[in-house]
Amino acid sequence: MKKKVVLYTVFTVHIVMAFVALRFLPDEVPFHWNWKGEIDQWVPARYLAWMSLLPVVLYFFLGIIVPRIDPKHESWKIHGRAYGIVITVISCMFIPLHWLIAAISLGVPVRMDIVIRLLVGAVFLVSGNYMSKFRHNYFCGIRTPWTLASESVWRKTHRRGAVVFIVMGLLMVLGACIPHRLTGALVSLSGIVGIPYLVVYSWIVYRNENKAAQEDKA
Repeated sequence: MKKKVVLYTVFTVHIVMAFVALRFLPDEVPFHWNWKGEIDQWVPARYLAWMSLLPVVLYFFLGIIVPRIDPKHESWKIHGRAYGIVITVISCMFIPLHWLIAAISLGVPVRMDIVIRLLVGAVFLVSGNYMSKFRHNYFCGIRTPWTLASESVWRKTHRRGAVVFIVMGLLMVLGACIPHRLTGALVSLSGIVGIPYLVVYSWIVYRNENKAAQEDKA
């Protein structure tokens, strides 16, 4: 309960300060960066203030609504703490992003491409650390037709997914700390290969288990 009070306090202070800071910002603020880290889209400053609500909306929907509407209630009793940590990290990720955008608007030099890699890498690392704790459900985790069809396939895929997500997170952090074409290519490759690999892996595990079950019956 104390942790939630702290989190709600952080959200409240963030939102109030975002609207207070609005009067100090220029009329337009950066909103999007291209792959080179260059600003390619600007929006009215009031958009940034309203975007301060995003962490609260995300946390409310993912952290409160989703666990209540998932039919797999027993699973949430088991992995609720792990899921809560991941959702908190994802929601809070947008708070430093908000203030960095505000700083850039005021002329502070910030390499947003590096910041994004660090933040997303941190999310992947945290997700990978807790992924193996996720139990069978319909809303979080690696949801493929084969993991949803079999709890055994779900467990094996999430154990493998934990490793994949941690590797992806480390590569993203490495790519941020050592900006180079090679590290950039590794980051892109991990994203292109990592997720499809887990989908295929879940199908292979499911196929092998079904084949073994049919052989046992025979």
